[in-house]
Amino acid sequence: QRLRHKINFALLNMTRVQGTVKWFSNKKGYGFIEPTSEDAPTKDDIFVHQSSVTSDGYRTLIEGWVVEFDVVNDDDGKLKADNVTAPGGGPCTGPRRRRRNKPNDAEDDDEPTESKKAGEEEPEEEPREKPSRSKKKQTPNSGKQAQQPQWHDILEDNVKEGLDKKGIRRTTGTVDVSIGPVRIKLGTRSYTSMAHEDGILAEGSFTCDEKGAVGLQWERALQFKDGSWSSLPADGLITSLVLTDDAAQAVGTEETPESLWGAGKTDPKDELEKNGFQMRRVVLTPKPKASKASAEE
Repeated sequence: QRLRHKINFALLNMTRVQGTVKWFSNKKGYGFIEPTSEDAPTKDDIFVHQSSVTSDGYRTLIEGWVVEFDVVNDDDGKLKADNVTAPGGGPCTGPRRRRRNKPNDAEDDDEPTESKKAGEEEPEEEPREKPSRSKKKQTPNSGKQAQQPQWHDILEDNVKEGLDKKGIRRTTGTVDVSIGPVRIKLGTRSYTSMAHEDGILAEGSFTCDEKGAVGLQWERALQFKDGSWSSLPADGLITSLVLTDDAAQAVGTEETPESLWGAGKTDPKDELEKNGFQMRRVVLTPKPKASKASAEE
């Protein structure tokens, strides 16, 4: 009896030791740690209660975690772990490891439970997602991102063929069309904008049916007059067009606002912003991407 008290007194004053969680039950609120430090008072598993675990959230331990703890005596003189932390101090998080595929882990209360409870952060790696049947049937383009549907997908095949023959590109969500003195963009979410050779800019919405009949509704407009840009009533601007008409042509790839309405007009950026335009600069058509060969020259 005297010897036991001497040993216990020494244990109460020993330095912290490290160990590996042998198992832990969240339901029962306790588990055991296998000491690994050379100066540990015992090589036997040491009891640990949930209340002794330091954690930022739910107090739990997972089998395989490396922890640091004090070895103390309970009321019966038995060894137990106290002030259980991560190595060096701090909340227990443990190393990440792969989930074991034991079929009875979730059902056996006497085995270490690794189930996630409210407020608990999952310490393990997420299992790799198993490929679904649809993923197994891969096509040559399966590695590419699925292309989003565009508004011009509704066009009849003969309308699409006509646009292609004219050189009107429909590879993106925006289609650029030239109608005499007007350059019109038909974009995503029914957005449309216009530039006129008379120094007019407009913005609004459009509709289009399968046959390529386009309706235009202008919400705001600007005109360059007397040396400055100013608001213009949208009345009198083009309100419709048909993509299959001969008048509907592709916008020149080298065309610029200056080539459309001439030099001498100031940048409309400030007035565009002041009048609530979505566009901030005038781009009649995007430049074609240079080929790899030409880029290397």
